[in-house]
This record gives sequence, C-alpha cells and structure tokens, in this order.
Amino acid sequence: MTAPQRVSARSRIAGIWYFWVALGTVGMFAVVPFAHAAQRLRRRSAWVWVGVYGVVDIALFAMTSLFKDLEDKAPLGFIMITVAVTACFQLRTLRREVYGLPPGPGEPAPAPIDPAVAQVLAARRRREEARALADQDPLMARELGIGRPDLGLAYDDGGLVDLGSAPADTIARVLGLTGPEADRVVAAQGRFAGVDEMLVLVDLPIGAWDRIRDRGVVVRA
Repeated sequence: MTAPQRVSARSRIAGIWYFWVALGTVGMFAVVPFAHAAQRLRRRSAWVWVGVYGVVDIALFAMTSLFKDLEDKAPLGFIMITVAVTACFQLRTLRREVYGLPPGPGEPAPAPIDPAVAQVLAARRRREEARALADQDPLMARELGIGRPDLGLAYDDGGLVDLGSAPADTIARVLGLTGPEADRVVAAQGRFAGVDEMLVLVDLPIGAWDRIRDRGVVVRA
C-alpha cells in the first residue's frame, strides 16, 4: 500500500493567490488566475476558461454601472459572490496542475500521461528553455551548440535548429524541408533577426511554417 504523500506548508500555500484574487475582488478579476494557469499549462481547455471568465468579468463591470443608482443591490451582490465561489471551485484543479500539488482528499489522482506524449511535452519544454537562453545569453547559446545538432555537442535543446548559422542539410533534416528550400534559407542568413522575419524573406511553403516556428531559432551573433 502506497503511503500518503506528505505536503509541506510551503506547498500548501503555493498558488493560494488564485483564491485571494477571485474572492478578494468578488469575482470581478476572476479571469486573472485563469489567464496565469492557461499561460503556464498551454492547454486549449484552460484558455476556454479565460474566455468565459473574461466575458463574465466584463458583464460584472457593466452590471456594476447599471446597479450603481439602484437602492437594492442585493441581486448584484449575489451574482458576484456566486461567480467568485464558482471560480474558486474551478481553480482548485488548475492550481494543483500549475504548482505541481497532489490531489486533495476525495479527488482522483490524475491519469498517467502516455510516455510518448510526455516525451513530446518534455522536448517542447526544453526548446522553450533553450530559446530563452539564446535570447538572454547568445554567447552561451553558441558555446552550448543550441540549434546546431550538426556540431554534436552534449546540450539537449529539444530539437532546435539555428536558421541563422546551421548548414542547409541540417535545416532540411530538422524542419522537413527540401534541399532547394533549405538552400534558400542559408542564402538569406545574415539578413534576418528572427524566425518570422525569415519567413517573410524566404519563399517557403506555408504548410511548413508551424514546424519552422516550433523548431527554428535565430541565435544572435
């Protein structure tokens, strides 16, 4: 039998601000913690809640103006409290996912992630980290070989390719481009400072743009 997971006091308060915002503003800024969770989780369903509570918050602000001159504000107060409490209930799971907390009492543990999915997500996180490093410290990025799998260095960047310095065969292999398409990218090296700028300069199939944005990086000289 598996021993229950012990949760530290620090873990218990991680992300508690989600509830403070929802309750402290009586639901009027409930969209804020949902937006934070969506940005961290990068999941479409989380962004749906951002849209829902964005509309709800706009409606609350509009209703506040409408009820301003009325003596009986009880209906508005009831609606705002309902929104705040509902938001807190829905934020429980999101908070645990964002801050890596175990499920609460009576809540089912999350289903195990398929190893193939976990591998893709891990590579995506490594690409994001490598991009951030390349943006903050280009010199270190070059020493680590970010975006240069052809150099055979040890750093794992999640499968990036440096559009500004990698050879054509490497660009073609990582991005799934043809030889002539990769040659056009190499011919434009030095004339663009970012992936989107490269897409404007170089004639490449639109169908390849998503993969180029996902795997491409431009490490500044």
